[in-house]
Amino acid sequence: MKRTARLFAFSSKQGSTLIELLIATMIVGTIVTAVAIGVSSSVKNNSEARYREIATVLAQGGMEVLRTERGNLGWATFHNDITEGDGLCMPAGIDEISDLSSSPDDCIITEANMDFNRSVDITKDSGILTQDVTAEITVSWERKSGLTSEVKVTQIFKDYSNN
Repeated sequence: MKRTARLFAFSSKQGSTLIELLIATMIVGTIVTAVAIGVSSSVKNNSEARYREIATVLAQGGMEVLRTERGNLGWATFHNDITEGDGLCMPAGIDEISDLSSSPDDCIITEANMDFNRSVDITKDSGILTQDVTAEITVSWERKSGLTSEVKVTQIFKDYSNN
């Protein structure tokens, strides 16, 4: 009888080891899957942050062109020469307001294997006491998911010479 009890005890121990091995394999598989999903999400978020950083630099660079022109030309010439309109393109390498374009092809700037679309909306507010120029630069790009993201930078230029 003792021998039979030992045999059954040994068999049940082997069976539980097999079940433990299956459970451990499932746990390890679940952990590996969770880590893979986390890494994938992190890479995606990192890419999106990089594109947002590039778009911000492009928007700030476009605004710097307008600020420089405002300083170099003086208020009267800047106000008279800048074209009012929506969706004016700011091509790569623009350094003068006369380089603003209405051609959609000029809006595309390729950085980090991504096409960015940089445009500016110019509005003039020529009131009795003020002559403001508002510039809103928009840089947009299409994400791999098909959604469009954008960064906007806005500045109001004022004539301070009369104050």
